[in-house]
Amino acid sequence: MTDTKSCSYCGSEIPIRAAVCPVCKYQQTRWRNNLLFVAGLAGLITLFVSGLAFTVDRLSLAYKSLVWQDRINVLQFHAVGEHFDYVIANSGDGPIFVSEIEISSGADTGLSFAYSRLFSISKPLDPNAFVVGEKGDRPHGFVVANESGTLSPEMSTSTTSRLDTYGTQFCYLLVLDNENSPQLAMNRHFHASELGLKVVSFRVLGHVGFFSPHSNTRIEQKFAVTGSLIRHPDCKPKS
Repeated sequence: MTDTKSCSYCGSEIPIRAAVCPVCKYQQTRWRNNLLFVAGLAGLITLFVSGLAFTVDRLSLAYKSLVWQDRINVLQFHAVGEHFDYVIANSGDGPIFVSEIEISSGADTGLSFAYSRLFSISKPLDPNAFVVGEKGDRPHGFVVANESGTLSPEMSTSTTSRLDTYGTQFCYLLVLDNENSPQLAMNRHFHASELGLKVVSFRVLGHVGFFSPHSNTRIEQKFAVTGSLIRHPDCKPKS
């Protein structure tokens, strides 16, 4: 009786009771080899999938870094006297913190004074979300319109942005709206169609300031603002 046998795979003489060939290292039972093959293949697939997931994650981060946008839209802004209201939407790729809206007038407005003011917002805003705010009561007055739609010298010297002097020292109060304001559009349409007049208006510069956690920077984004006037009901313009 022989004490050896031939390896099922390489043909080498091995001990008859050997479960593994010492030469080729193969199991002598076929199902064990198949099991080892499947286990090795599963490990290889797992390694491949892990590497692919890592690569996709790195590429995604690189893509975001290249095309990432921090952007907001001022859907509504209206300010008059101490009152202001707003609707701001986050149309960017990540969360932001909206700090303030700043409005300033240039030398070409026709007003007799320079206007500059900060409107505090101080609210976080997630992507594809919007924030709404309102502060103070709306002062009353008549929308100012004329045939040219421009400031007259009398309007320029009798306009204020302060509510405490409106109707006493000054007849007119400065009103600010974003360029797509439905209220401003309605006033313009009414005066043009019903009275044949143009709402007195002029351009003002607006900035909305916000902080981006993604880029760890403060960003100022411009938006167009239109200035107009209201006249106090009890104040008659100077002749």
